[in-house]
Parts: sequence; C-alpha cells; structure tokens
Amino acid sequence: MFDSNNKNWKRFIIPCGIALLFLMLFLDFSIFSDNLNNRTLAQEQKFIEEALEKNITTCYCVEGFYPPSLNYIEREYGFTYNSTKFYIDYTFIADNLRPHVIVLQK
Repeated sequence: MFDSNNKNWKRFIIPCGIALLFLMLFLDFSIFSDNLNNRTLAQEQKFIEEALEKNITTCYCVEGFYPPSLNYIEREYGFTYNSTKFYIDYTFIADNLRPHVIVLQK
C-alpha cells in the first residue's frame, strides 16, 4: 500500500517540476529580451544625439550659422530618425548660438 502512494506522488511531482522548469526558463527569457530591448533603445538614442550634434556643427562650419530647425537638418543633411520611438525637442535660439536639443524616448 505504501508503494502505490509513492508512485502516485511521483506521477504528480515530475510533471509539476517540468512545468515549473519551463515556466522559469520562459520568465528568464522574457526578462532577458526586455533588458536587451531597453539597452538597444538607449544606444539608438545616444546615436541620434551624436548624429544631431555632428550635423549641427557641420552646418555651422559650412554655412556660418546654426540650423534654424530640425526640418532643415533633415532636408539639407539627410538626418533621419524613428519618430514613432523618439521625440526630439529642437530649440533654435539665434544664428550664432548653438540650439538646445533634447532626444527623448516615447
């Protein structure tokens, strides 16, 4: 009689253990992919900031004034970015003062 209870117990524990193992692997993968996505967005944001700074400096060196708008940089210097993921606040001050630029994730 003790033997049959032991077998029933094993039939219950082994599938639960396997299900728990798969659940843990799934959660670990989910956390890893979310972390990877956040790092990728942060790198993309940094790349956009650096590209904007280079385009602003190039415009000032070549044309003698800072770009009056973000559209001007896009049109004249071919700057592109994903506007569904990022918002760029471009504040033009004057022709001879560097604009204030902030790149934010949406």
